[in-house]
Amino acid sequence: MKVLVLIPARNEAAAIGHVVRGCRRAGFAVWVIDDASHDATAEFATEAGAKVIPVPGPHHGKTAALHHALTQLPEGIEWLFFLDGDGQHRPEDLEQFWRLREEADLIVGNRFPDAARMPLVRRWTNRLMSWVLRRSRIADSQCGFRLVRREWLDSWLPSGHHFQFETEMALLAATRPCLVRNLPIPAIYAGEESKIVPWRDALYFARCLLRHRRSFS
Repeated sequence: MKVLVLIPARNEAAAIGHVVRGCRRAGFAVWVIDDASHDATAEFATEAGAKVIPVPGPHHGKTAALHHALTQLPEGIEWLFFLDGDGQHRPEDLEQFWRLREEADLIVGNRFPDAARMPLVRRWTNRLMSWVLRRSRIADSQCGFRLVRREWLDSWLPSGHHFQFETEMALLAATRPCLVRNLPIPAIYAGEESKIVPWRDALYFARCLLRHRRSFS
């Protein structure tokens, strides 16, 4: 097994089966990191063909869940896909990322060419955050759909809890030699309830920048 799909999920029973089946049809092994879901997320993910990695204890947040998964990777993994479990990312786009793997260390989905479909607040928030993180050369810095060369990550682990994962990886790309490719993908919003809390996550974003201020400067 040289490539692995990591999907952090909390209460995503409505979509997780579809997402996992799409990844499996594309030929990729899948881990769903179940962050204290109280619905059937784990059951449906298992039925669809994923290995479920439970995060011990109460709800920790997306970044902490991915930290937990990254500490348990099997030997020999060369590439890591990251995508969300709520249906905002199309599994059929995995192959587009995969075809570009020899051209980059980090391939990130770019929703901005299709930005008119994004909710207005999220569109401009993402644009602002991407502008702040522009040294990373990632066009859509908050997009969770990405393919990463494991060798490039090396021993790096994210240190936050909620939605800082993408920001922390952008800061890594800004400070470590990195070949970045931005791949246009659709912006899919079907009226699902966002888990982002604007005031809280803006505060976490600011704290993340402060924590990595040497890299950011």
